[in-house]
Amino acid sequence: GVCGGRGGSQHLHWRNFYSNGILGSTLPLATGIALAEKMQGRQTITTVFAGDGALGEGSVYEAFNFASLWGTPLLIVIENNHIAQTTPLALGLAGSIAGRLTAFGIPSCAVSTSDVLEISSTAQALIAEVRHSQRPQALIIDSARFGPHSKSDDTRPVEMIEELRRTRDPLTIHGNRLAVSARQAVDTEIVALVRAAFEQALSDPPAGGAL
Repeated sequence: GVCGGRGGSQHLHWRNFYSNGILGSTLPLATGIALAEKMQGRQTITTVFAGDGALGEGSVYEAFNFASLWGTPLLIVIENNHIAQTTPLALGLAGSIAGRLTAFGIPSCAVSTSDVLEISSTAQALIAEVRHSQRPQALIIDSARFGPHSKSDDTRPVEMIEELRRTRDPLTIHGNRLAVSARQAVDTEIVALVRAAFEQALSDPPAGGAL
């Protein structure tokens, strides 16, 4: 690639999945992508994910404004885990997340569950509405962070994190629906897939910097 493989872990993309290392910057980028798709007459929608910490960035609200003003087919997913790196939500965000979206005329739906099937059902309804109306909608997910933001900078009590792991882990909740043998088969497949990816990366030659 352009940076010879040295772009960092937050500048990745795969097919039509994109990321960016600048906090909150995915919102204006996604708004532009959604508008471009609409102007080209494609019946597609764009989905963008952001955390509660990103709501402290001014560009996020510029994106909300233009997404609503221009009528972009954009589904905004806010993952609210109630802590931005080390700052609790209550110390960094006035008002409510839904209220901020409402101020720009963007309807929102909130879910407070870690059950992937419940989240999927709600998301499917919003996807259908965005596709039909060609206007933005938002899904606010009350989520849980099970570890530090990075390294060992978690300021929460260990007991709180252990409780979240016991009660809110989506892999455990959904995995309990499977037979033990089926779950073991999935785990084995995933371990093999990750191991193969590591082995491939280690055996590949260094990335070049040519365009």
